[in-house]
Amino acid sequence: MSRYLIILCSILLLMISCKKDQKDDLEGKWQLREKICADGMSYQVDTVWYNFQNTLFAYQIYDPTYEKYDGYRRCHGIKQWMDDRQSLLKIRLVSDQQSVEDFLPYTDWWSEEQFFSVEKVNSKELILIRETTKYIFRKF
Repeated sequence: MSRYLIILCSILLLMISCKKDQKDDLEGKWQLREKICADGMSYQVDTVWYNFQNTLFAYQIYDPTYEKYDGYRRCHGIKQWMDDRQSLLKIRLVSDQQSVEDFLPYTDWWSEEQFFSVEKVNSKELILIRETTKYIFRKF
């Protein structure tokens, strides 16, 4: 009996010590819903997705005029946490279906490498800030 009690206590301690962090919450597909600029202008968006999986990143844009790949422009990249608190995120795009230089004009990014502050992330909402622009996503 005491053997089972020790095993049960060990399992409980293990479960308590495992904690979900922001990396786990960030993982998955996020649909951009709103972009708020420094001048206060707000833009509703529903054709942009950010996808996170471990260190991998995918930027996806729905463009019905783009005949390749079912109307989705995609570019993949690498994500990297820049601090221990997981509040500063670096994303770097790399060539994929099209070159990064050909992909950037369809985005509001000015280069293949961008830095974001993570204002909020939970199971339903992600808020990223890049310089003076706020991006509000919903889990897709």
